[in-house]
Amino acid sequence: MNFIVGSLLFHCSEEAAFWLFVSLIEDYEMRDIYQPSLPGLYKHSAMMEQLLDRKLPECLEHMSDLGIRFEMYASDWVFALYANIIPSAQMHHFFDHFFKSGWCFFYKLTLTLLRIM
Repeated sequence: MNFIVGSLLFHCSEEAAFWLFVSLIEDYEMRDIYQPSLPGLYKHSAMMEQLLDRKLPECLEHMSDLGIRFEMYASDWVFALYANIIPSAQMHHFFDHFFKSGWCFFYKLTLTLLRIM
């Protein structure tokens, strides 16, 4: 959460960052990710594994053969919305797309990153 809030504060006023964060928690279901037992993380992990099976089956098969599940290598991506990876100066591009398209953008970006790795 601190990476997300820090990125928001880097790009806008404290009040705007507060309301954007409230929107992430309420409108984009980020609350589910931080609840006990992490239901949001497992929901997004299941979605990504389905997308990987459809779009990058060889990647999913390789990870499965190694016993690696999505939440093992990508939980930080979900928890921080890539704010711990994308440089702060460029994070506004991610937020622009995320606030416009929601989790669909997150999934597309994740598939793209896994495809080029």
